[in-house]
Amino acid sequence: MGGAPEEIHAGIGLPTTGWAVERTDAQDRRATGPGGQTATVTDHVLLVRRATG
Repeated sequence: MGGAPEEIHAGIGLPTTGWAVERTDAQDRRATGPGGQTATVTDHVLLVRRATG
């Protein structure tokens, strides 16, 4: 499943109530592959928490 954190959140099918989005982030970083090639990759973070009550 690819896409921005907001797209992933929409795609996983959590109910619209009962869950709190704590963090959405997309951070670029340089990575080196096993053959020594480098590329910019994006790490997507989606942190959701079940709402209490």
